[in-house]
Amino acid sequence: MDQPLTSPALRTLEDAFHAMLEKSRSEPAAPLELRCDRLARLRSLVSDNEARLTQAISADFGNRSAAETLFAEILFVLNETKHATRHLKKWMAPQRILTALQFLPAKNRLVPQPLGVVGVIAPWNYPLQLTLAPAIGALAAGNRVMIKPSELTPHFAALLKELVAAKFKPDELFVTGVEDEVAKAFAALPFDHLVFTGSTRSAGWSRKRQGAISPP
Repeated sequence: MDQPLTSPALRTLEDAFHAMLEKSRSEPAAPLELRCDRLARLRSLVSDNEARLTQAISADFGNRSAAETLFAEILFVLNETKHATRHLKKWMAPQRILTALQFLPAKNRLVPQPLGVVGVIAPWNYPLQLTLAPAIGALAAGNRVMIKPSELTPHFAALLKELVAAKFKPDELFVTGVEDEVAKAFAALPFDHLVFTGSTRSAGWSRKRQGAISPP
């Protein structure tokens, strides 16, 4: 971080990140069973709370069609978790790689490895889909995930934070607050990978911060 964090929201953010980072280094290789369990918990988080999520999103929009939220967001996320769970064992399997003649009889293998801690900066327009879809991929790959919802969807953000805290340990999946100073501080954390969907202004600012978001 460029400056010390002083507000409670920023201290919570930094503490949560460093706890997650430490855990990712001490337990880097999540087994198949744990990854499937995390995906199952994420799926149940959505399926068990469809009505609450729909109401929160509608409140943030000042009224949005429940059908749009169902088809464009809820069903999308449920299908993504199902797809990842079905294919995860194959995705995790080592792959045989062609060995150059001069290195025979040696053999090469490509072994997929998690990056560590993945940050997700989410937009406002499809808050559930564009928040959890990147998280699904990251969790399936064995990473730990920290999410910063959009400040323009406070009802959804508060609900997601509540639901995630009830299903996940903070060093597995964590949702931040949406206070004004959180977004800039979040993007400056040294994530192993940072995913965001946003405006060209945000993209330009993020490119300037590339040095700050490279792996430690």
